[in-house]
Order: sequence, then C-alpha cells, then structure tokens
Amino acid sequence: MADIRSEVTALFGAIDELVVEADADPGTGANADIVDLAERLLPNTTGLGRQGWFQELQEFFGSDAVRNPRSRYLYSFPSAEDARANLNREPNPDRVWNSFQAKEDRHPALARAAFALVAWERLNLLRHGRIDETVMTVLPGLLDPWPVEPTVPRPGRRDAVGNAEYLLERIERIQDRESWIVLAGEAVSEQFAKDSSRCFGTLEDAGGQYCSTLYTECCDDDVTVDQVKAIIHPANWHLCYPKFFHSMTKQQPYFTSDGWWRILEEISAEPEFYTLKTALIFSLEDDRDKGFYINYQLDPNRQGEDKCIGIVEIDNGYLWVTPKNADGTGVRVRTSKEERVNGLSPTATAALGCQLGWGDSAYEMIIAAARNATNGDFNPNKKPVEGWPMGAQSKQPVDTGPNVIFPPVPATLPINAADAIKDGACLLKSLIRRVSSNTGDAASRWLDGTVKTDVEEVTTQMGKDLKAWSLEVYEKAERNVKPPKDVTP
Repeated sequence: MADIRSEVTALFGAIDELVVEADADPGTGANADIVDLAERLLPNTTGLGRQGWFQELQEFFGSDAVRNPRSRYLYSFPSAEDARANLNREPNPDRVWNSFQAKEDRHPALARAAFALVAWERLNLLRHGRIDETVMTVLPGLLDPWPVEPTVPRPGRRDAVGNAEYLLERIERIQDRESWIVLAGEAVSEQFAKDSSRCFGTLEDAGGQYCSTLYTECCDDDVTVDQVKAIIHPANWHLCYPKFFHSMTKQQPYFTSDGWWRILEEISAEPEFYTLKTALIFSLEDDRDKGFYINYQLDPNRQGEDKCIGIVEIDNGYLWVTPKNADGTGVRVRTSKEERVNGLSPTATAALGCQLGWGDSAYEMIIAAARNATNGDFNPNKKPVEGWPMGAQSKQPVDTGPNVIFPPVPATLPINAADAIKDGACLLKSLIRRVSSNTGDAASRWLDGTVKTDVEEVTTQMGKDLKAWSLEVYEKAERNVKPPKDVTP
C-alpha cells in the first residue's frame, strides 16, 4: 500500500487530469466552468505552465535519477480509484474529540484527502449533475478523527457520518477555497478546515530564478518550546519524521567556515522506490526567551548527492518555533521553504513540497515527535539524538581551512530545450512570412493607387495574421514550459 501522502497526491492529481481534459475542449458542455471552478478551489494550478503538474511528478519520480538503486521498478503513483480504496477506513464509534488518540490520528493528510475528495465531487457535479454515492464509503472515515468538536452549532448528527452528510448536502455552496473553509468549519471543526489547507505555495523570484515558496503554520498546547528544542537538531530529522526524511548524514567536514552544520538530506514518501538527496547547511539560533529558529540553504560545496546532483537548484528556508501563549506554554511553529527543482514547473514543485511531506513537517517532525519523546515513544537513550548547541558552540567552526571544492553541478539545458529552439525558429519564419506577405500586398496596392478600401483590407488582414501568430506562440509556449509527456525513462 502506498504512503498516505502519495494517496492524497493521486486524488489531487485526478483533479489536475480533469482540468487538462476540460481545458483541451473548453467549448464542450461544462468544461470551461470546470476549469474556472478548479482554479478557485486550487489557485494557480490551471493556467499556462501550471496545469499538468501531476504528469510532471509522475515522470520525475518515475525517472532513474531518483530511483532507489535497490529497487527493480520505477515509481508510479496509485490511480485515483486505488487511492480512494486505500483511504477507506472505518470510523471509531468510541472516539472522544479531545482524547490523546484523536490528536494522534488527526494527520493533516487525512484532512487534505477529504478536501480533494469533496473538490472532485464538486467539479464532477458540473459535468454529471449528481454526486457519486460511493463517496460516502470513504469520506466519513477521513473525517472521523475530527468527529464531535462543537465549534459552530448546526443541525444534524455530530459524528463522522453526519459530518460527511452535512458537507455533501451543501456541496454547491463551495465556490472557492474560502467557502470550502467556512463550510468545513461548520461541518466538522475549525481545526479540520485549517488542516485541510495548511500548506500553500506562491511563485517568487529568488536571485533571478522563479521558485515555489511554501508556508506552513501550526500550534499545539501539549508540548513546550524546550521539549521541541531537545530533539529538533537537523541531524535528528530522520528520527523525528522517518516517513519523509529517509536519512540525515553528517558531511565531512561537519561545519562550514561560518559555523553552519553540513548535512546531506535524503527525503522520500516512498523510499523503497525513490529518494532525493540534497546537500544543505544549517544555522541554529536562539531568539532569547522568544523561542528559536533554524535557517538552511544549499551547501556551496555540494557533496554526496550522487545521481541527484543538480536536481535541486534552490532550497532554502527556516523553521521558527515560539511559545503559543503569553505565559510561555504551548508552541507555534512557522516554516518557510523556497525551492526550485530542475525539470519541474513551480506548480509541480509546490505540490511536491505541500502534498508529499514538507507541508506536514511542522506537525509530524516537530510537534508529534516532541509529544512522542515526552511520552517515552521516542527515546533518546535508545536512538541517540544530537542536542541543541550551547551558545558559542553554534558559532565555532571546526573547519578553519579553505572551503572544500567539489565538482560543480553539471550545466543542463532547460527542459524541452531542443523542441523550444526548433519551435522558436519556426515561429520566426512564420512571422517573417506573414509580415512579408502583408508588406508586399500593401506595396502592390500603393503602386496601383491606394484607396480607402485598400487600407481597410490590408489592416484587417494584418490583424488576422497577428492574431493567428499570437495563438501559435501561445500554444507552443504552453507545450514547452512543461516537461514532455511522451518521454519514457
């Protein structure tokens, strides 16, 4: 069975495939409305260079560059049908909303799965005019960890089945992301609504390169800043969050000349099939009595990435942990991550981070791990952890010599470079041909004696040619800003 995050990605991927299909024939049926509503539900995923992100991820994770050398097979995401079947789980009739068990089961990916499932049904309602009744075999189990928290009074049963029925009976109220959050808060709880859309990405310019920037935030009342601090050193992340961080290997030398920790990160939601290695450096800083933060960025001297070298072009950000309450209790965790991956559009990169692991890091790696350590389920005595550095230790570099110089990241042409160059040449020829034709026609009419109707006819033809050429440019650009869909690894 696939990891839960892979299942959720497959559900959102089905929406992306529906958008691609509908946008290819916008004049038929409700296709144009489907694309429009999908953009409001999942902003910045349906336009030029954005739709088709799921196919990009399929090809990326199914490539030899990230394949686990011990795996005989290249990775493939589950189908949407298999994902729905695998996410089917029976509600617990004895669950109490504020129990420890409920909190442990409230995985943010389950909330995202519920959102994806309802969004899929909302879009198909435009096409088929009805909801698939089988959705009720899956949705209650996804909502079950958030069953009876009475945040907003409403009619109907306050259990998993009642919550699912409330959502589906009012599904036409869902017109955008904001209306989903309102309805989800009514049907289940405000916390569920937040968890279903915890991670979001934006497109930003980082040093002249466009990248995806992901933001997350979550809070908890049961753990403290000091409890988080005891386990959160980056060298421990594979112990704190083994479902995403496959390994965190100390590099040699361990420190940069500026005193940053050098660690080789290896991540994966399905490590038996693929892993992605990235050489990073980390800075750990205390913020007096306000908490602490960890900054990270790409190692200037990238080492140990093997076949993955050069895949990640930008990777930097922070984890910021502060008390939640004025009396210093609880924790608030905020994270930011800028990332650019060779061969992936910013939309696909954001999906990689939000759906496949980084979006859950604040919850699983920080809050859940600290809670487990407090309860004895994560025992530093059994699994040695690296402690938070003491003051000056974080500023004292071990490597006092010159920076180690490793082979540079190999230069690569942009994705679809050959097709883009060929198409660019064809477009230039097309423009020259159209301009020459219009100019020649105008010259002939001038020699014969131009009249008003000649001017109208020539300019009308120029307008038609310019429109045709502009559409040709758009279509070729749309094809070339994304990885090819017909390439097999």
